[in-house]
Amino acid sequence: MRSQLAKCLQLPEERIRINVVNVGGEFGGKGDGIDLPIAYFLSQRTGRAVKIVMTYAEELSASNPAHPTVITVRSGVKRDGRIVARKLRAYTPAAPTARLNPTRRSPPALRRWQYRIDNADIEYLQIYTNTVPGGYYRSPGAVATAFAIDSHTDLIAKELGMDTAEFRMKNFLGEGEEDAVGHRSTTCVFREVLQAAMDAVGWKKAKRRANVGRGIALSGRHISGGDTGVVLTAEPDGSFTIVSPSVDQGSGTHTILRQLVADQMNVAIEQVRVIVGDTTARRATAA
Repeated sequence: MRSQLAKCLQLPEERIRINVVNVGGEFGGKGDGIDLPIAYFLSQRTGRAVKIVMTYAEELSASNPAHPTVITVRSGVKRDGRIVARKLRAYTPAAPTARLNPTRRSPPALRRWQYRIDNADIEYLQIYTNTVPGGYYRSPGAVATAFAIDSHTDLIAKELGMDTAEFRMKNFLGEGEEDAVGHRSTTCVFREVLQAAMDAVGWKKAKRRANVGRGIALSGRHISGGDTGVVLTAEPDGSFTIVSPSVDQGSGTHTILRQLVADQMNVAIEQVRVIVGDTTARRATAA
């Protein structure tokens, strides 16, 4: 944010200080500057603090909606239910400015499948269109792909006359196996997760309530973003304080940090608190 504002306002980065607040359900959709430059110029002219509150229509227009995506999937399957080949084509419209388009991040999301496929052909096409710019909102490329692939998976199981859960179990990647593009899976628990879900809902029970349907979907999600770190301090009363540069954009980042420290230090999570630092690294405010 500081870098974006510095370029927009033509100021050195060290002249700008960002104080983090709890954004809530942001998930990338509000990760851009949006109305901050307007607030800056209004504050500069008036000499007072400025707060901007958008209507829903304004927020949808100014923030980053997800990229609409068209995905076509074709699979080759043995009679016993084993998937042996898959061809996938994905088409994503890109606004003329190419602003925040998922060029780098969507293709990895498209290729990371939880199913064992020996032969794959994947093509990702970004088409320049006269449309509203999209952005990195809720795992760019992955959500649309997961929906397409698991819907496709249900159709195959139905065509083969197989239970949708059984079909998935037969084709899941195992620990250490490679996916369609050679990425090796580690800490792979697809079968365990699906079995736990089946047990919880009584998947194999014959009796089901009228007008109540049940379905299964499961997707793998790669995690990336590079290294980061925290400052961890042990307090005199036995509690711990984390000073973190990470912003919780709605995914529970700070709760996860507290859980990690509590687990490693063998204390209750209530004994761990998170402090979020600002861009000056000289001041921290309690989260």
